[in-house]
Parts: sequence; C-alpha cells; structure tokens
Amino acid sequence: QMAALQQPLHIQQPIPLGVPPMIEHPYIQPTHGRLPADRPIVKLSVSLIDTYKHINRVYYEERDARRAARAAQKAQKGQGANNNGWDDDNYDYIVTTGELFYGHYVIKERIGKGSFGQVVRAVDTRTNQDVAIKIIKSKKPFLLQAKTEI
Repeated sequence: QMAALQQPLHIQQPIPLGVPPMIEHPYIQPTHGRLPADRPIVKLSVSLIDTYKHINRVYYEERDARRAARAAQKAQKGQGANNNGWDDDNYDYIVTTGELFYGHYVIKERIGKGSFGQVVRAVDTRTNQDVAIKIIKSKKPFLLQAKTEI
C-alpha cells in the first residue's frame, strides 16, 4: 500500500501568459444533425434579422388566415352582435335591401324604428303591392308583447 502512495504524481507545467493552450482533440463537426445555418445559436446571432423576418411572415400569414376565416363565418351568419349574427347590438334584425322574406316579400327600405322594433316597406311579389312589415326585437319580453298585440 505504501508503494502506491509513493509513486510520483503527474505535475502539469504552467502555461506562459499570452500563449493559448494546445488542444489535443479539436472540435469535430458532426456528420449528422442540424446544418450549421439551422443551429439556434446561429439563428439568434448571425441570422437574427432573417429569423425575425421569418417569424413576421409566419405571424402575418396566420393572422390573415384567421381574419379570412372569421370574415367567411360572419358572411354566412350576418354581421350582427346578437342572435348568431342576424341582429345588431340593440337586438334589431339587420335589414338588407332586396332581401326576400317568407318567399314572396322583397324588402325595399326601413321606414321606421323604435324601442319595440322596426318597420320595413316591402313588395309582395304575388300581388305586386307595397306592404309594411313590423319586425320586433329578438328578446323574450318583446316577443310576449307582440303575441298579445296580434
């Protein structure tokens, strides 16, 4: 046991100042994995502008796709805030000129609006006469009141 302790230790020679140490095994580029240009450290330093341009391009493409999808969905159900897009903020039906009601009334214009609903002028295509159509708001109290008036 004493012989093992008495063996000389390897002492490393001091490196003079200003002289870089010699590396016995230089770094070898791997033959598989990421390409040097695809490495995160390169993308976040040398290619930072290209990285931001790519991120912006992807963001705006996704944003435009979301906007187009929302616009298509809105076009299908109307542009209102209530009743699945058919009514405005005050629960009044969004009237469109030229719209067909009940298969034979063509809406010409809105001629009145109040707290209970609105009235539109339409043409009955069966008789070719002007008619007035009262459209009540799509809230339960207005519906109940309208039923009592009929």
